[in-house]
Amino acid sequence: MGIQLKSTAQTSAETFKKLCIHGQSGIGKTLLAATSAPFKPLIILTEKTGDESLTPENIIEVFGADQSDILYEMDIIQAFEPDEFSEAVQYAIESTDHDLIIFDSMSKVSRLILKHAKTEHAHGMKAYGQHNDKAMELIEELLDGDKHVVMLSHTERQVDDDSGETIYYPAFEGAKFSQKFVYDMPHVLFMEDVLDDDGNTFKALRAKKGDSNKRVKTRGNALDELNRPHLGELLQKLIHGKGEAISKKKTKK
Repeated sequence: MGIQLKSTAQTSAETFKKLCIHGQSGIGKTLLAATSAPFKPLIILTEKTGDESLTPENIIEVFGADQSDILYEMDIIQAFEPDEFSEAVQYAIESTDHDLIIFDSMSKVSRLILKHAKTEHAHGMKAYGQHNDKAMELIEELLDGDKHVVMLSHTERQVDDDSGETIYYPAFEGAKFSQKFVYDMPHVLFMEDVLDDDGNTFKALRAKKGDSNKRVKTRGNALDELNRPHLGELLQKLIHGKGEAISKKKTKK
């Protein structure tokens, strides 16, 4: 075969992007799925109330009708039990009709994995140990897979092992797993309400810590500290390079 040289821009464009987005309940994480255009998402829904947010009527109410960068109909698999979730993941990985997998939410997925582990281990430490192993196997499979992946997560406060600072982390079963997850994920973003220079509030996806106490990270320089909450735009930035920075003056809620 011989050696094939590629540019860094080419390899970045060929790499599937993996993100975790965490935030407080009610901030609008589930509705991010509607902003996936031009990608073709498959949503694995583990939260029983999530489908209410993704009805066409609610999407129209939030984003307006006939928006070219908004999806009003999406494919969803409901997976509320461990076996259902395993089948859903396998289907999503093998699907040729979707190029993006959205998990809503990975916090609930973590609880499903622990629930299954507790049926096999009466001892709590062994159950958590199995949870950590199984959860990391899943994460590694998704990180290596040929699909873009967005994992939505609840958030919780933890004391950072290194700095001792109280920081908002993605919420999973077991603090050690949460910190390892953040270490392994290429991009971890926080969805929040931000106050602009005129005193108006708008939603943004934080990719760089700044002066906040939110656990975030991003590889490379494609994302700004604050980004418009639009998954399609975010993925295209990561694939093709840095876009226009979000403006506190011009952006409205």
